[in-house]
Amino acid sequence: MRERLLAKDPAAHAYRYSVEAPSFPVTGYEATLSVHPHEQGAEVRRQGAYEAESAVAQVEQLFGDGTYAAGLAALRERFAR
Repeated sequence: MRERLLAKDPAAHAYRYSVEAPSFPVTGYEATLSVHPHEQGAEVRRQGAYEAESAVAQVEQLFGDGTYAAGLAALRERFAR
């Protein structure tokens, strides 16, 4: 999968990107990742939008349970020390 950085805002701890060559049946995928203060450290938020030809649940599982859950677990492990 190829992504393109569309905007970044270091002061807001956020960036916006698009998926240019998805390996699944979606078009127009754009998302924003941002980090916000939280009583237990930090909270990472993702807001995304896309059009799915089919299998929306599979796409959500791929991003939610796959890509982002694995990435957040790695961040938690790295910075929880």
